[in-house]
Amino acid sequence: MIRVERDPAFWVDVLSDPSLAHMRGDLEPAAIIPALERAIPLAAEHGGFLFFPADSFGHAFELHTLFKPAGWGREAFSAAREAFDYIFERGDLVITHETPHPQSRPPKTFRFEPCGEFRDGPHGSYRLWLLTKDAWRASPARRR
Repeated sequence: MIRVERDPAFWVDVLSDPSLAHMRGDLEPAAIIPALERAIPLAAEHGGFLFFPADSFGHAFELHTLFKPAGWGREAFSAAREAFDYIFERGDLVITHETPHPQSRPPKTFRFEPCGEFRDGPHGSYRLWLLTKDAWRASPARRR
């Protein structure tokens, strides 16, 4: 289901969806284009995941999830299972950020763990979450 997708038109289209306005803030959807050069962009039909290197050794990745409403639910869940298998072939840790938006919280069935409390930062209020390779491999989501 997932594929490495480097076509900027795909990601600009996803980020242009009005339901994702809270994610881009004042930025135009095309602002994502330069970021695609640094990311591992894994796409499904209606969106996908951007994994950015988070350490100089290539073992940790920062995750950003972007799906249009048509991809919420089953598609995003199935794509995430494939994406985490893919990324954990290459690294050992995934970090992501929860915001006050209700869909930003990572699924506990994947075995993400919160790291600290909400705090204010340059992009608003957020909380850090971590997922290790071992936690992913032992997760109920992966065993389905």
